[in-house]
Amino acid sequence: MATPTPTPNGIAQRYKEQKVVSRAIEKQLKSEKRVLATELKLLLLGTGDSGKSTIVKQMKILHMKGYSQEDRLNHRSLINRNILEIFNSLIDGCSILNLQIAPKYEAICDKISDMYLGRKYQHLDKQIWEDLEALSKDEAIKTALISSGSKFQIHSSAEYFLASIGKFSDSNYIPTDQDILWTRVSTTSITETRFSVKGINFRMIDVGGQRGHRDKWIHYFEDVTAILFVVSLSEYDQVLEEDSTANRMTESIKVFNDTINLKWFSEVPIILFLNKRDLFSEKIKRTNLNVCFSDYQGPSTYEDGLNFIRKKLLACNKSKSIYTHVTAATDTSNISAVFDAVKDILTRQTMEDGGI
Repeated sequence: MATPTPTPNGIAQRYKEQKVVSRAIEKQLKSEKRVLATELKLLLLGTGDSGKSTIVKQMKILHMKGYSQEDRLNHRSLINRNILEIFNSLIDGCSILNLQIAPKYEAICDKISDMYLGRKYQHLDKQIWEDLEALSKDEAIKTALISSGSKFQIHSSAEYFLASIGKFSDSNYIPTDQDILWTRVSTTSITETRFSVKGINFRMIDVGGQRGHRDKWIHYFEDVTAILFVVSLSEYDQVLEEDSTANRMTESIKVFNDTINLKWFSEVPIILFLNKRDLFSEKIKRTNLNVCFSDYQGPSTYEDGLNFIRKKLLACNKSKSIYTHVTAATDTSNISAVFDAVKDILTRQTMEDGGI
């Protein structure tokens, strides 16, 4: 059977359709090129110790070739300082909670406090590490470790470092990615991190979260692509380092509310990270959420507590789309998946702003 010969009108129609498709493709390609050429500015906000700096570290691991041998070795003294600070806090915590540390550890406790206060943490000898490991097994110290909250401050990394205490005495010890991620250094200045993900350039700005640093936030509000706001789920029973009368969760909700309702951000995507889900899932089993929220009537379960906190935060602006992710900033695979989702949101937003 012979193939019908196209009519002039049919050819013209097909050409017209192909031209429309071609123009759409060209427009799409131009938009994608514009996205690739644009540096997306992410403002990383949140109160102190919410986990913002850990997210920045994850960007280095995931998108900036990770930590060099030199970087890792430089973290040894930071880890030493963190561990001495943790033990110093636990010793103080035992006193506050009227817990009796075994008398045989009295000299060790004095030595730890002297070393921490004297900033003698550059190099810790083998004997100190043996003393620390022995002290970590004391019943009073173990009780204080799970009893911290509004009564005394302790690093959220305390359980991680105490569980691994034996490995740090090795002279050949080199910090792992996890060790670095759990190491805490307060952000007291502005840090800018530039990286690329699949050809898209990002500029992540981390501003200190303590009250004294928040007045600097306003200087970075211009030309923001998105706000990444980090809230620690696990700190609902803790107070601020800078104000022992202020609950950390209450402060986070207040700062989130104040931030997302600013006129600068009326058209800016808000991405909310509900962070430290791993610590929250353990804490909620032993400490009910009503220590922070008097209106919480639910059980001490992860899902109920999480949903309650999420609703409190989303209620800060019901008319605005807020993209929510539940995270554990020390979990690289979790942050990788979450940031891929963030990238897709921002790419789509940038293309829409370009009229696509």
